[in-house]
Amino acid sequence: MKSVHQSAHRVVHKHLKLRHHKHTGRLMAHKHTSYRVLFLLMLLPIGLMALVQNLSASALDLGVTATVLAPVPGGTPVINIPTNGSVVSSSNVSVSGTCPVITPAVVISIYEGATLKGSTPCTTGGAFSTSITVSYGTHVIKATVVTITNEVGNSSTPVTFSYAVPSTPSSSPSPTSAPPTPEPGVTVDLLQFPPWVISKDNFLLIQPLAAGGETGGEVSWKFIIKGGTLPYTVSVDWGDGTIEKYDISSHASRTYTHAYDSVQTYIVKVKVKDAAGRESEFKTVAVSQTDRRSAISLGLDSRYESASPWVAFLQRHAFQMYIGAFFALIFLWYLEHGRHLGRRTLRGSHR
Repeated sequence: MKSVHQSAHRVVHKHLKLRHHKHTGRLMAHKHTSYRVLFLLMLLPIGLMALVQNLSASALDLGVTATVLAPVPGGTPVINIPTNGSVVSSSNVSVSGTCPVITPAVVISIYEGATLKGSTPCTTGGAFSTSITVSYGTHVIKATVVTITNEVGNSSTPVTFSYAVPSTPSSSPSPTSAPPTPEPGVTVDLLQFPPWVISKDNFLLIQPLAAGGETGGEVSWKFIIKGGTLPYTVSVDWGDGTIEKYDISSHASRTYTHAYDSVQTYIVKVKVKDAAGRESEFKTVAVSQTDRRSAISLGLDSRYESASPWVAFLQRHAFQMYIGAFFALIFLWYLEHGRHLGRRTLRGSHR
């Protein structure tokens, strides 16, 4: 009976290809394990890593930049001066009010229609103050929040005021050239129109003179002058005690540059006088690169979480773990095949 049972057992194993249980102590057949495929799969990542490394080395000269937007405050600025419906007696109008406080501080831009009339920083006390130049007539202005990464926030309720024509028009010099074409929303009186500065920049960005340097910086500003009578006398006060004067004989845009000894925030003023003696003033703010980097850092901190210690460990030691796995595979192959090859070699030598 025992021999019949053993023969039946062998027939079942032969047809079903059953393997012995691991606790029997017998060596299992490994004919289904393809070490060639495993070695190929282990060598493939090495080729891919080498390819990526070569591509990275060849792309070292490519510059990659990224902008993280500064946070935009939810508050709304309010213009307190001039009051709505008021009448002013000078072309140089003071504009002041309150603004939302946030770190880094925002810039308050004064707009008349689509034309930028000037800008100023919002103080830590939540206030702003600047001056704009207007012509005779009625004007509607608003204050708009702009971050130092040029994100536009809320705008104030529009304020309407008037600059009245003098009771004796003969005292006002008549224009000697055709009236300029105003931007949308800008009112230009036909009796008298002073020149005005048109700038597209809500603020000027001070670029460090050296990489990582904070001891000095340079700013570049492009604007044009419209209206009035040519030629113009332009005076640029850069806010650090430096005043530069230029004689301008055309309406073409020009670029003005200035180097600062220290990197901080400055109020820049431009005064323009035309041939008829009429004057205008434009104010803007020069923002340091340090303030912009603090905005970027704040944006990064608020948007991204640091990787977990386990993920950081795997990223640092991925190559070492790969090498360890590769040698472990070689060791397993040796345990199954290497010793048998050694025994066959010894048997062949004995013969």
